[in-house]
Amino acid sequence: MTVQRGTGWLPLAVALAVVIVWGASSVLTKIAAREIDPVVVGLSRTVLGGIVGAPLALAFRISLPKREHWAAFAISAFCGFIGFPILFTIGQRMTSAMHGGLILAVLPIFTGLVAAAVEGSRPAGRWWLGSAIAFAGEVILVGDRSPSGAAASSLPGDLLILLASLLAACGYVAGARLSQARYASLGAAL
Repeated sequence: MTVQRGTGWLPLAVALAVVIVWGASSVLTKIAAREIDPVVVGLSRTVLGGIVGAPLALAFRISLPKREHWAAFAISAFCGFIGFPILFTIGQRMTSAMHGGLILAVLPIFTGLVAAAVEGSRPAGRWWLGSAIAFAGEVILVGDRSPSGAAASSLPGDLLILLASLLAACGYVAGARLSQARYASLGAAL
């Protein structure tokens, strides 16, 4: 077995930090939205990200995409940095953090569906079967409204988070299309 030079603990540590932060986003958003207007919380995520991202984009000399890719750039920017954070935060204020986290787990299914629709392709039967099983599990877990001492959840909040997840999937696919068009993936992410 050959070990590549440069591999080690750093990529693993970064991946672990990302998973922890992503996993905590529902809880942290719920806490913030309880005290602050959810629109302010959602926009603050974008503004704070821009404060970090803008200098990085300048430092790496990332230019705007070519004119023919502006639509994908606008969709990626709006869905990922405006629509998702605002709708997710409003929805998270209305429902439990557990429901928010569970609903976010549907993102890979939505991303696959949006990508297939944009590309005009049809996923394999196994993909549909796996997605149906996963989505059915989501519906069962999120649909359980029995009082078990957990925080209150609401169907409107759950639906807003579901819509926010669909917007995030659209943003992911638009960003991927930019990368396919040879636009810097870091530019689509920043």
